[in-house]
Amino acid sequence: MNRLLSDRVEEFKKGVLKAGWFIEKMFRNSISALVERNESLAKEVIADEEVVDQMEVEIQEKAMEILGLFSPIGKPLLTVTAGIRVAELIENIADKCHDIAKNVLELMEEPPLKPLEDIPNMANQTSEMLKFALRMFADVNVEKSFEVCRMDSKVDDLYEKVREELLLYMMESPKYVKRALLLLEIAGHIEIIADYATNIVGVSVYMVQGEPYKCYHDELLLFKKAGGVLFENID
Repeated sequence: MNRLLSDRVEEFKKGVLKAGWFIEKMFRNSISALVERNESLAKEVIADEEVVDQMEVEIQEKAMEILGLFSPIGKPLLTVTAGIRVAELIENIADKCHDIAKNVLELMEEPPLKPLEDIPNMANQTSEMLKFALRMFADVNVEKSFEVCRMDSKVDDLYEKVREELLLYMMESPKYVKRALLLLEIAGHIEIIADYATNIVGVSVYMVQGEPYKCYHDELLLFKKAGGVLFENID
C-alpha cells in the first residue's frame, strides 16, 4: 500500500509540474506577443487558458482520489495539499497571461509607443522566478528560496519605473493615454505573476518544513500569529 501511495503521489506531482511548465510557456508567449506585436500568438495564449483550467480540474480530481483512497499522512499529505495550492496559483497565472494577451490585441489597434525596456526586463525576471519556484517544488529543495523574494523586490522596483515613465507619457499628450494605460495594465499583470511565483515558493517551503512562510520585500519570513486569528489553541 505504501508503494502504491508513493507511486500515485509521484504521478500527481508530475502532473502539477507539467501544468507549471505549460504556464511558463504561456507566460513567455504572452510577452513575445507584446514585443513582436504578434496577433496569432496573443490569440494562442487566450485559447490556452482553457487548457490550464482543465489541468487544474484534473489535478484536483487526482488529489481527491489519493486523499479518499489512501488517507495519507506526513510527507505524502503535505505533497498533495501543496500540489492543490500550486495548481490554483498556476490557474491564477493563466488568467493574468490571458489578460496580457487581451491587452496586446488592444494595443495592436494603436500605433506603437516608444519601446519600454523595463517591461520586458520585468517579464524576464518574472520568468526566472517561475522557473526557480517550480524547480523548488520539483526538487523539494528550498535552501535558496530567499533569492526569489529578492528577485520579486527587483520586479516591484521595475514596476515603479514603468509606472512613472508611462505617467509622463500620459501627461505629455492625450493621444498616448490609451496605449500608456494598456501598458501599465500589462506591467501590473506581470507584477502580480511575480507575486504568485513567491506564493509557489511559500507553498514549497510549507511542503518541506510544515510552516507557513511568505515573502515580505526581499525576505522570506515565517507567517504566524501567536494565538491565531480564526482558531486558537485549546489545551
